[in-house]
Amino acid sequence: MEKPDSPIPPIMAIVVWRDIVQSADWTEPSEIEPERFSSIGWVLPEKDGVLKQANTQDEDGNLFGVTAYPVGCVEQVIQIPFTYESKS
Repeated sequence: MEKPDSPIPPIMAIVVWRDIVQSADWTEPSEIEPERFSSIGWVLPEKDGVLKQANTQDEDGNLFGVTAYPVGCVEQVIQIPFTYESKS
């Protein structure tokens, strides 16, 4: 279980990031490029060069399913407006 380390609440966002690609065949170097991916979830403030994003948050604010991205791999963070509807 992960709780935010700071008083800043996590934001719902899309993280656009690049991943490493490796080739072990005869592919030309000019044809090898890092892959671009997008992930959605609750993003915590960056800390020590790492951006963390959780794919699940319970009603108490506990975060689960956390991915840690080195900030050098993150291309964009797109905030998504989100609020819980009140229980009735």
